[in-house]
Amino acid sequence: MMKLVSIFRKHADKLILFFAIFILMIMTPLNGDDWFFSTRHTLQPAALWEQLVIQWTTLNGRVLGNISAIFFSGLPFLRELCKTGIVFGTVMVLNRLIFPQKEMTAFPRWFFTALTSCMIYLMPRTLFRQTYNWMSGFFNYVPGTLLILIYFYLIRDHFKGKILSLPSGNLPLIFILGFAAQLFSENLTIYALCISFGLVVWYLLEHKKCHIAMIVHLLGSISGAAVMFLSPNYRRISEGQDAYRTMEFSFEGLLEIFEENYSGVVRYTFRDYSPILLLLSGCALILLSKTKRLPSLLRWLWMTAIAITPVYTWLTENVFHISVNSLDSLIFWIDAGVWLVFWCSMGFTLAVGIHCRFRQRLGLLLWTGIPLVAAPLLFVKPIGPRCFYFVYILLIAVVLLLIAEILSKTSLSFSTKKLCVFCVTLVTVVTFAVYFYISLDNFIVYRQRLTITQQALEAGKTEIILPKFPKPEYIHETDPQKMAYFYEDYGEILFKEE
Repeated sequence: MMKLVSIFRKHADKLILFFAIFILMIMTPLNGDDWFFSTRHTLQPAALWEQLVIQWTTLNGRVLGNISAIFFSGLPFLRELCKTGIVFGTVMVLNRLIFPQKEMTAFPRWFFTALTSCMIYLMPRTLFRQTYNWMSGFFNYVPGTLLILIYFYLIRDHFKGKILSLPSGNLPLIFILGFAAQLFSENLTIYALCISFGLVVWYLLEHKKCHIAMIVHLLGSISGAAVMFLSPNYRRISEGQDAYRTMEFSFEGLLEIFEENYSGVVRYTFRDYSPILLLLSGCALILLSKTKRLPSLLRWLWMTAIAITPVYTWLTENVFHISVNSLDSLIFWIDAGVWLVFWCSMGFTLAVGIHCRFRQRLGLLLWTGIPLVAAPLLFVKPIGPRCFYFVYILLIAVVLLLIAEILSKTSLSFSTKKLCVFCVTLVTVVTFAVYFYISLDNFIVYRQRLTITQQALEAGKTEIILPKFPKPEYIHETDPQKMAYFYEDYGEILFKEE
């Protein structure tokens, strides 16, 4: 008994976080495509394989994302447990990667757990409702992120400039990480393949030899990318035979899609994350103000470029309400210039403002990955916030790296440390409390919808009136007619909202 108490005390922060995420996941209603996938649910291996082939042939190459949605759609408890494990795992891997326990001894370990989990849940509601609050979106965009982060953690010695010493027994796991990460979303597939290849080249140039683990990961990535993009449906999309998705290969067509998508890509890459941008800029300014590697004039110019971005975002969004949607307008090129300067300035900050070699190299890799993930989305339709989940994770990872650098290089007084702990604790508690409040409101109405539907069907009704969700802005799709997929055995049922 005493041993159990000791284990609980040691891991109390992790247990509390896991339980908090699990409760939020339990209160997630099925919506949108979730109802369609639930009609395909099966536990039979042969039937699952058949569904996998059907999805790959007729829908897209997101083999693991789609089959996970089908498999877990009929297993509510296991589904939410799996989703919880993936989000919790993302927090833990980021924590271990960015805040090594031996270095961060000035603060309690739970402080970094709270900080990372708070950052992950500070996402805008548009991203939240299309990832954590939508089963189909979750399984197609969130798990791949964790698989890539695990690989970064396994090769963390490379970012320290050391020779990798991974046991050969890890090679099957590394191949699976490379292969599986490719089968969730197309832009993540492109990113993972490029990064895997880039890491092989980086290691070769630095150590004059290749490492078998990186080669194995690259082979897994190539194999997974082949499975993804050999899906016959991409050919139909390119030929304009898909009613939902479109691709263009002519210069004029690509330019037209670029013009149409630019505003959304910038929004979901930077503009929507005002608190993160402000924190990112603040941390960068602190580091730049302390560096002695730059002449004063150049340092102040760089600091100005970084500080302007949050101000520019606030003015264009809340004061002038500027719409950027035409290549012919001056504001388009000004806007593009601002974000390009910001990205370059932050990259420069990571290069000269961070003295720890590990954090510097990892930060540059993560920051470079942001345009690599976002750029393909400039040329495809449709796109949405869910496509940028990994971009958000990369952003907060860079922020956490900057915070780690500041905490490791700054001598803080006892009262300042206490203030930091208090602020992080308060923001974390408030963030989760707000999500609990919102999720509970929607979950109560969701259960009412299910009860009303079942009673109406038993009474033989063909038109069912359902209550509206009190917080619909946190649910991906509230159209009740999507439920007709699940209840198709009852015939033609018309679902309406009050």
